[in-house]
Amino acid sequence: MTSVRSPSDSPSRHITVVDVYDLAASIGKDFERIIEQFGHDSVIAALETLESLANHNEKENEEILMLKKAVERLENDKQVKQQDRIKFEMELEAVEENYRKEIDDLWSTVKNLQLENKHLSLVFVAQQGG
Repeated sequence: MTSVRSPSDSPSRHITVVDVYDLAASIGKDFERIIEQFGHDSVIAALETLESLANHNEKENEEILMLKKAVERLENDKQVKQQDRIKFEMELEAVEENYRKEIDDLWSTVKNLQLENKHLSLVFVAQQGG
């Protein structure tokens, strides 16, 4: 049973231009026989194509790395903003609670003053009539 590999799992996805030159040097004798069989121009064209693909692969890998870093930065920014939003909501809730307490205290003071005013008015009326 043969396993199916995705293109991203292929070893060629990780080949560099330096690897291409190293491979060419290590199989030089084999290339001489291939050149005799297929011609110099065909072999050079194949090697140039391989070099071009390796260059393209390196650029794609650099772009992938750059995009991964950008995603990581954006995810971090998102997390920081989420934490800031939660902190803001908690602070806002505390301020609102303080205002509610202050309003309740002021209403209580107003009611006490109204009762005291009513009492003093009754005392004043009683003193005037008495």
